Amino acid sequence: MVCGILSIVTICCVPYAPVILGIVAVVLGIVQIVKNEKKGMAIAGIVCGALGLIAYIALFAFGTYLLSSGMYDDLMKQYNIPTA
Repeated sequence: MVCGILSIVTICCVPYAPVILGIVAVVLGIVQIVKNEKKGMAIAGIVCGALGLIAYIALFAFGTYLLSSGMYDDLMKQYNIPTA
């Protein structure tokens, strides 16, 4: 469950960490369910890990869309943010 929570927390901070932590959370949650121990924590880990993965993929796709459509440059000009 800790990996699942960390996958949600690190979405905007650390690149690719949500993917790794989300996959680890889902795998460990499934292993724990198969062992039939503490199912509540295992389900919470699977859900948090899956939410972290889905949110990261959605934000990555949205960022890619902004860059490819040229809207990113327009937003940077609108808010007077210098680009490299």
